[in-house]
Amino acid sequence: MAPDYFPAVQLLARLAEQEFDIEASKALFIKLTLTEDGSEPAALALADIAVRQGDMGGALAQLQAALNKYPESIGVRLRHLRLLIAQGRLVEAESAAETVYEMAPEMPNVLLLKADVDFRTGDTRAAQATAAQLQGLMDQYKGNPAMLATVGALQLRLGNLTLARTNLELAVAGPRPPNLALVTMARLELAEGDTRAAQRRLDQLVGRGVDSEELHLLQGDVLVASKRTEDAVAHFKQLAEQGSRAGTSRYALALSRQGDHQQAQKILADWLRQYPDDRGMRVLLANAQIQAGNEDSAKAEYEAMLPTDNPVVLNNLALIYLA
Repeated sequence: MAPDYFPAVQLLARLAEQEFDIEASKALFIKLTLTEDGSEPAALALADIAVRQGDMGGALAQLQAALNKYPESIGVRLRHLRLLIAQGRLVEAESAAETVYEMAPEMPNVLLLKADVDFRTGDTRAAQATAAQLQGLMDQYKGNPAMLATVGALQLRLGNLTLARTNLELAVAGPRPPNLALVTMARLELAEGDTRAAQRRLDQLVGRGVDSEELHLLQGDVLVASKRTEDAVAHFKQLAEQGSRAGTSRYALALSRQGDHQQAQKILADWLRQYPDDRGMRVLLANAQIQAGNEDSAKAEYEAMLPTDNPVVLNNLALIYLA
């Protein structure tokens, strides 16, 4: 095998990882970064190794170096953007999303990530506009259940249930729909109040042997919908302790539903000390403060997010001003 042929090096590196020789795996890719043809995929592979080792700072450094070397690469920019989102570095993610959107304004993966960043930063109007742009491309993807499921998931987050169902029904219609399609359809069924249908989707996923964060989040959401509050709290607490952002937010919400607003505030404040520009979590913190009667603290949190189009922020801030 040619020493500078990426698939060959990738295979050798995987074998080294299976033997728990991470350094040998990294050395193979580092050598490949010095070649002309293999440098970009090797840099991405080194970032992936860092992620698997839990070294998010190292992964980000690898991607930043790749971005400096290949500023026109959409693939590198998307990988960099995904990692920024995963780390809750939303100010940087917002800038990165705008840059890649200007480079590829009709690429579905670019639009999906831009809408995700817009939603997380509270710009719901921009997120809705991007989702509408994506929907306009869906005629080209009617035979692509993975893309249909991904767009359906975005529409569900934005509250566009009718469009979400249109895309998800197409996504689950095949003989073996993607796991994401089943998870998202179950979420839609929960939003529509059909807990039994969602449980059937969940059972189908468990029967496939799926073991993912999305599955565990869905299990917790089904517990909530089934009124098994204490079980849901314990389930989300476990996910939060594993570092899951979605698990942390759900844990805080479950605590608030139980009336434990102080603990909910502590969980969210701890998260924000680590990820201070995570506006979605900051909204949850301010909401928890209102529920606990700490309106001055909530007001300060909401005002820190201005200007924004987020209706929750604007409505709750207006109510505080009028009180």
